[in-house]
Amino acid sequence: MRPAATAESGDTAQPACDLLWFITAWARNIRLYVNACRSLKGPDAITLALSGWTGQFLVLFFGLQTFVCTGIHAHQLLMDTRYVNAPNAPQPHASLTLRAVRVIDFLVALVWSSFLGCLFQRLRRKRITALNGRRLLLASMRSVVGVYALGTLVDFAQCHFQAGGIGSHCNGYNCTTTAISCAVCVVVGEYKPTAFWAVCFLGQGLYRLVWVLREERPMAVKVSIATTAPVLIVLSLSLYAEEIVYWRVGMSKRQEEEEKALSEEQEQEQEGQEQEEESLFKADAGN
Repeated sequence: MRPAATAESGDTAQPACDLLWFITAWARNIRLYVNACRSLKGPDAITLALSGWTGQFLVLFFGLQTFVCTGIHAHQLLMDTRYVNAPNAPQPHASLTLRAVRVIDFLVALVWSSFLGCLFQRLRRKRITALNGRRLLLASMRSVVGVYALGTLVDFAQCHFQAGGIGSHCNGYNCTTTAISCAVCVVVGEYKPTAFWAVCFLGQGLYRLVWVLREERPMAVKVSIATTAPVLIVLSLSLYAEEIVYWRVGMSKRQEEEEKALSEEQEQEQEGQEQEEESLFKADAGN
């Protein structure tokens, strides 16, 4: 009977060990995630992040996201949307004039995604320092701002002279939005690096949602944007999960302290009323 009892105790101890291992691994992963988030919010968040795996893989992730946009823009170059349209006409203009902004979108996405992939490799292999990586990253964003600012002017001019006027069928607003969003990221990276990564991810996610909802897109484009944009938005918000938890805990403590102080005041008032009633009762009894 003793071996059976030993086997039974071993069977009951094994699930407990597995549960303990799972809790330990889960706590370790949370600690790693919190440390990674802290490296993205320091006073020199860009350089610090690029010196480790966190920022390097974020550069790769952003490059893959841009590469997805390259495929979307390449698909647009194979459709009738590559031509400027006549006003209020579903078909392309009779002259079949190529819309320059379609080519600009494809080239920028292709070159930028390739650059980000190359930057990731050079950072991982320690061929460049994190400080130089920061400079190259911000310089690439400045280049994108300049190209899309020029693309805005070209698109407005082409829509005005070759597409029958600027309107919902042809405008340079997409280029303008892209240039402004990248310019905001550059300004934040230069003067407020603590919020650089959050601004990049949140701005990119919101921009993609607006971009896919502004005009009619193919179903494949809608599916790709619907899967990537929420990831970027949630990633930017998760960087401040620790602050949100601390804020929530602090707010709960403040509420408890206020409730405790209020209950103590009520108790003091009740004691004062009881003392007044007792003194009045004694005064009436003496009379």
